[in-house]
Amino acid sequence: MLRRLRIIGPFEFPQWLGVPSLAIISIIVVQVWRILPFATVITLAGMTAVPRELIEAALVDGAGFFTRLFRITLPNYPADHPADHRRRRAVHRALHLHRQRWCGS
Repeated sequence: MLRRLRIIGPFEFPQWLGVPSLAIISIIVVQVWRILPFATVITLAGMTAVPRELIEAALVDGAGFFTRLFRITLPNYPADHPADHRRRRAVHRALHLHRQRWCGS
């Protein structure tokens, strides 16, 4: 693909950090690869704190996916409030699973 875009020549190996155009792209790709799974786990853990009754009521009322997402899930996504025990438990569980998966502890 890099050869088709003429970023590298036909008989060259990519210098991932030696060429400025490839360096920034490779650093961005590595950072996204590193952060995205953790951010996804934390986001999904927070979404479990949204009361299931609200989602079920929206389903009964005939709300579609995007209606439920933008009118039920995101507005009721837990805020940073110290009294919200469900959210803290969900985040703690996500961090524990992340630690088990990547650190082996």
